[in-house]
Amino acid sequence: AEYMGASFNYEPADYAPSEIVKISLLLNKEPCEQLSVICHTTKCRQLARDLCLKVKDNLPRQIMQVDIQATVDDRIIARETKKPLKKDVAAKVKSGRDKLRKMKLIREQIEGKK
Repeated sequence: AEYMGASFNYEPADYAPSEIVKISLLLNKEPCEQLSVICHTTKCRQLARDLCLKVKDNLPRQIMQVDIQATVDDRIIARETKKPLKKDVAAKVKSGRDKLRKMKLIREQIEGKK
């Protein structure tokens, strides 16, 4: 029993103009061209949001906060934030007593990040 396959002949009609944009990713306001994507304007917002979420999920936590932004024509259309690793500076202070000491340590940690 021989297989009788059908054939399908076609010729491309023509190239048509389309509205496409380049989605650029910024990590801490620095452009990252390796993660840029070209897509149609109707799908750019959803694709930018998905791209930011994927980068956020796959990026390991850093000491400082990492801002992930997707831009089209220098406009930010999607944004995610990767939270920093936090050192528990108040762990050595007993929670019941010495609340002023605990607040001082936390305040020093916040000021150190700036």
